[in-house]
Amino acid sequence: MKKIKSFAMGFTLGVAVMITSNVIAANITKVEAFIPQDVTFKIDGKVVAQDPNLPALNYKDSTYVPIRFISENMGATVGWDVVKRQVSVDLPKPEPEVVEVIKEVEKIVYVDSEDAVDGNKVYKDLPITINKGTYIISLNGISRSQVDNKTRLYIKLENTGDTKIQLNQSDAKLTVDGKEYGMTKVFGDWDQKWYNDINRNDSYDGTLVMELIPEDYKYCTLTVPVRINGSASDKEEIITFNFKK
Repeated sequence: MKKIKSFAMGFTLGVAVMITSNVIAANITKVEAFIPQDVTFKIDGKVVAQDPNLPALNYKDSTYVPIRFISENMGATVGWDVVKRQVSVDLPKPEPEVVEVIKEVEKIVYVDSEDAVDGNKVYKDLPITINKGTYIISLNGISRSQVDNKTRLYIKLENTGDTKIQLNQSDAKLTVDGKEYGMTKVFGDWDQKWYNDINRNDSYDGTLVMELIPEDYKYCTLTVPVRINGSASDKEEIITFNFKK
């Protein structure tokens, strides 16, 4: 079940109401604002790219975001009262959590009511966190950019063990609805910090920059190797994330 939580962004937030209505001209004040590029939102732990038709605005060193875009990504409903000139945001009522148990060849898989099942794979909503004991890896979000024809996956890797680790982005693969996509061929776009070792009690938030996937994708499987001790000759574990749009 999705839960409504607070969302965080790494800049000062102003809230701009962007709702289509007939506005009396006398109540309009023209201002000069700027549209910042490459803005993303982190809503309930999930990274979401901004809607190009509803961009964030920068005015007097404050960033204003469309309340409809933010609210609807949190499952809320936005309304506009013409008479009162009032914006309303109604949050959905919480539903009781439902857990189903599916038995698969002597293995029990716990499936949330909103998970998707395809064969032996269970596709979950992002973010997804996997705890391997000596390290914790999370896939927090995905964004598409038709401007540079790239897909970005937002990953956090935390070292909780005694030996250094490293994420091997060169062998990362993303399978979308049966079709495989690799890392972008423009090596300059790769996240260079993934080449560094992550020592005990350290963590790194970074990206995997991959080929552009279709906008109407449904099911995705990301496989990414994590090297233990951080060199090519050491042990390597393949981490798999199954997620849905």
